[in-house]
Amino acid sequence: MKHDGFLADVLRAPAALEPLLDAYGGAGSPLADVPADPATRLVLTGMGSSCFAAATAAARLRAAGLDAVAELASTGSPSPPRVGTLAVGISASGSTPETVDALGRHRGCSLTVAVTNDPASRLAGEADVVLPLLAGVEEGGVACLTFQATLAVLHLLAGRLLGGSPSVDELRPAVEAAAALRNSRQSWLPELCTLLDGAASLHAIAPAERLSSALQSALMLREGPRLEAHGHETGDWLH
Repeated sequence: MKHDGFLADVLRAPAALEPLLDAYGGAGSPLADVPADPATRLVLTGMGSSCFAAATAAARLRAAGLDAVAELASTGSPSPPRVGTLAVGISASGSTPETVDALGRHRGCSLTVAVTNDPASRLAGEADVVLPLLAGVEEGGVACLTFQATLAVLHLLAGRLLGGSPSVDELRPAVEAAAALRNSRQSWLPELCTLLDGAASLHAIAPAERLSSALQSALMLREGPRLEAHGHETGDWLH
């Protein structure tokens, strides 16, 4: 991680979300190429942050009654391709070998969708439909803007598959809320740093339906300041 670059990415994240919502909410939305009728099965696959985001999307789809699963692209027991499956491969770079291979297994049988920041990538080459992240260059060298964009695109994809129009308006308030949190950081960040300083290990928790937030938080603490950090589901943590 490049610390100064990562800080820049974090601070410009709200502004980076706005053009993505504009692109996906307009008449030329990339989602127009995704069939509106739900498939009988949805498989979302990726590594690291991409898989974290996939788990959140899969939980939303299951809660709505669809058969959806998120799995690590590196699994030795992957979901097999079959007619009626919508396979979604997620990789910001579009070059993660495991994810490219996982989506490639579905090519020609399942409908394949690539969620990537590089529409000319190898992953995109395995896809029937490409959903670009439009996150730009990440100065920090780690998933930040692309993680935010992945969550947004998968949220919009879920809205499409659930038979409604893409819920861009549902995400608009997040831009203002995220900006307010950053603009007010001097009122809460110093105290938080004091509380965390010197801890032997850090544990981020989140509800199961938003577990990606805890897992991503812990990953950033490991990749940046190199702290021992773990992500947990809230209910499981209480046990």
